[in-house]
Amino acid sequence: MESFLCAHDACAMPKKSTNADVIADIAANVRYARGMLRLSQEELAEAAGLHRTRVGTIERADAAATVDSVASLARAIGVPAHVLLMAPKLAQPVILEAVGIAKPRGR
Repeated sequence: MESFLCAHDACAMPKKSTNADVIADIAANVRYARGMLRLSQEELAEAAGLHRTRVGTIERADAAATVDSVASLARAIGVPAHVLLMAPKLAQPVILEAVGIAKPRGR
Protein backbone atom coordinates (compact mmCIF):
# COMPACT_ATOMS: atom_id res chain seq x y z
CA MET A 1 0.00 0.00 0.00
CA GLU A 2 1.43 3.36 -1.03
CA SER A 3 1.18 6.39 1.21
CA PHE A 4 0.38 9.74 -0.30
CA LEU A 5 2.29 12.84 0.73
CA CYS A 6 1.31 16.13 -0.83
CA ALA A 7 4.24 18.42 -1.60
CA HIS A 8 2.12 21.46 -2.42
CA ASP A 9 2.00 24.42 -0.03
CA ALA A 10 -1.77 24.55 -0.46
CA CYS A 11 -2.05 21.11 1.14
CA ALA A 12 -0.25 22.16 4.32
CA MET A 13 -2.41 22.52 7.38
CA PRO A 14 -2.27 25.92 9.09
CA LYS A 15 -0.30 25.96 12.33
CA LYS A 16 -2.62 25.65 15.30
CA SER A 17 -2.05 26.28 18.96
CA THR A 18 -1.34 23.09 20.80
CA ASN A 19 -3.19 22.11 23.94
CA ALA A 20 0.01 22.82 25.86
CA ASP A 21 0.08 26.38 24.46
CA VAL A 22 -3.50 27.04 25.56
CA ILE A 23 -2.88 25.53 29.01
CA ALA A 24 0.23 27.71 29.40
CA ASP A 25 -1.69 30.84 28.30
CA ILE A 26 -4.46 30.17 30.83
CA ALA A 27 -1.85 29.58 33.55
CA ALA A 28 0.01 32.81 32.79
CA ASN A 29 -3.17 34.87 32.58
CA VAL A 30 -4.63 33.57 35.85
CA ARG A 31 -1.29 34.12 37.65
CA TYR A 32 -1.03 37.64 36.21
CA ALA A 33 -4.61 38.57 37.10
CA ARG A 34 -4.27 37.20 40.62
CA GLY A 35 -1.09 39.24 41.07
CA MET A 36 -2.74 42.40 39.80
CA LEU A 37 -5.66 41.82 42.14
CA ARG A 38 -3.22 41.13 45.01
CA LEU A 39 -5.06 37.95 45.92
CA SER A 40 -3.67 34.74 47.34
CA GLN A 41 -4.49 31.50 45.55
CA GLU A 42 -6.86 30.74 48.40
CA GLU A 43 -8.69 34.08 48.02
CA LEU A 44 -9.05 33.68 44.25
CA ALA A 45 -10.18 30.09 44.69
CA GLU A 46 -12.84 31.14 47.19
CA ALA A 47 -14.09 33.92 44.90
CA ALA A 48 -14.26 31.44 42.00
CA GLY A 49 -15.80 28.61 44.01
CA LEU A 50 -12.77 26.37 43.43
CA HIS A 51 -10.36 24.60 45.76
CA ARG A 52 -7.04 26.37 46.41
CA THR A 53 -5.06 23.42 45.08
CA ARG A 54 -7.04 23.55 41.82
CA VAL A 55 -6.03 27.18 41.28
CA GLY A 56 -2.40 26.21 41.96
CA THR A 57 -2.61 23.34 39.49
CA ILE A 58 -4.04 25.66 36.82
CA GLU A 59 -1.43 28.38 37.49
CA ARG A 60 1.43 25.87 37.20
CA ALA A 61 -0.08 24.43 33.99
CA ASP A 62 0.06 20.98 35.61
CA ALA A 63 -3.36 20.13 34.21
CA ALA A 64 -5.88 21.58 31.80
CA ALA A 65 -8.57 23.78 33.27
CA THR A 66 -12.13 22.74 32.59
CA VAL A 67 -14.52 25.09 30.84
CA ASP A 68 -16.33 25.51 34.15
CA SER A 69 -13.07 26.41 35.94
CA VAL A 70 -12.13 28.97 33.28
CA ALA A 71 -15.60 30.52 33.47
CA SER A 72 -15.49 30.65 37.29
CA LEU A 73 -12.00 32.17 37.36
CA ALA A 74 -12.90 34.72 34.70
CA ARG A 75 -16.00 35.75 36.63
CA ALA A 76 -13.95 36.13 39.83
CA ILE A 77 -11.30 38.17 37.98
CA GLY A 78 -13.90 40.28 36.19
CA VAL A 79 -13.09 39.46 32.57
CA PRO A 80 -14.89 37.49 29.86
CA ALA A 81 -13.75 33.85 29.84
CA HIS A 82 -12.15 34.13 26.40
CA VAL A 83 -9.61 36.61 27.78
CA LEU A 84 -8.01 33.83 29.83
CA LEU A 85 -7.52 31.85 26.61
CA MET A 86 -5.71 34.68 24.83
CA ALA A 87 -1.95 35.03 24.46
CA PRO A 88 -0.73 36.85 27.58
CA LYS A 89 0.52 39.90 25.67
CA LEU A 90 -3.04 40.42 24.39
CA ALA A 91 -4.81 39.46 27.62
CA GLN A 92 -2.78 41.57 30.04
CA PRO A 93 -4.12 44.99 28.94
CA VAL A 94 -7.69 43.67 29.21
CA ILE A 95 -6.97 42.26 32.66
CA LEU A 96 -5.41 45.55 33.79
CA GLU A 97 -8.47 47.44 32.60
CA ALA A 98 -10.80 45.00 34.34
CA VAL A 99 -9.03 45.34 37.69
CA GLY A 100 -9.02 49.13 37.39
CA ILE A 101 -5.28 49.65 36.98
CA ALA A 102 -5.34 50.91 33.40
CA LYS A 103 -7.56 53.48 31.76
CA PRO A 104 -10.14 52.05 29.37
CA ARG A 105 -8.89 51.94 25.78
CA GLY A 106 -9.99 54.75 23.49
CA ARG A 107 -10.94 57.21 26.21
